[in-house]
Amino acid sequence: MTDYSLVIAGLPVSFFDRLRKEAAQKIAPGGRLFITPNKWEGSYDPNHAEKIINQLFDYYIERQENKKIVTLLLYADYNDKSTDQLLERFFPFALPHRLTVPDVKSAKNAIEKNKILNDFTSDVIKASKRLRDVSSRVTHKTNVHNLNPLLLPVRNFQGDDLRHMLKNLYEKVTYCADPDELLSDAIANFIAKHPWKTPPDEQKRALCDGVHFFKSPGNDRHGYLRNSSAKQHSVECLLNARSRLGGAYDHCFHYDCTPVKGKLRPLYHNCHGDGSPPKKTHVNIAPNDYVIGH
Repeated sequence: MTDYSLVIAGLPVSFFDRLRKEAAQKIAPGGRLFITPNKWEGSYDPNHAEKIINQLFDYYIERQENKKIVTLLLYADYNDKSTDQLLERFFPFALPHRLTVPDVKSAKNAIEKNKILNDFTSDVIKASKRLRDVSSRVTHKTNVHNLNPLLLPVRNFQGDDLRHMLKNLYEKVTYCADPDELLSDAIANFIAKHPWKTPPDEQKRALCDGVHFFKSPGNDRHGYLRNSSAKQHSVECLLNARSRLGGAYDHCFHYDCTPVKGKLRPLYHNCHGDGSPPKKTHVNIAPNDYVIGH
């Protein structure tokens, strides 16, 4: 069973206060709710995303590593740079869905104001359900035993195609009529650009960016970003290690990577951008770009 965290970001204080009157389990049934007010008017407080992400990190680091959890994000859309920056902080581990915050100042009296606040609260509860439903469809694609381009490491898979595919899904999948079709089409289009390859002297096919083969580890899933070392990383490293586009995946899944030609590089970009050395014959890279050591 997959647990989830529901983040509600960017709400003005009056909407935050109204939403807090609802039981958390009504807004996020069976999940964990993270909500904090945004005290800036018309845009995000520059520290807003950082505060929420740190709260998520503190929660995730205390959980069992093999207990699946995903991150869902409802966010106030201010249609500005600060909104874009918030969304970039949650990419690609979260599944986002926008909230249009009405103008409560247009209310002529307390009755009208309460109606606006109550209607918005109902919209949040509906949007939360939509996120949970779509998250289950994403998990159906990510929580699988076979190779999956949705889980490829963004830093270490060469070219822009992977990031473009994930960003397109990040921006569209919760709004489309058929999430399954959008996900399947995205995978098919990606494979058309990056066809399956069989490495020399091997029988099983692999994903390939033209520089490395990204092979299945089979049952040899021996390394992953452990909670005990997570504080040595950026906070997003752990969040990315547990969720991809709001879809769950095996916490110890990684790719066995070998070069298409020539030798392994001396160093590979890890999850927070530092260089990490490979093993002698291959390099193990997790979906969050964690490079598994010797």
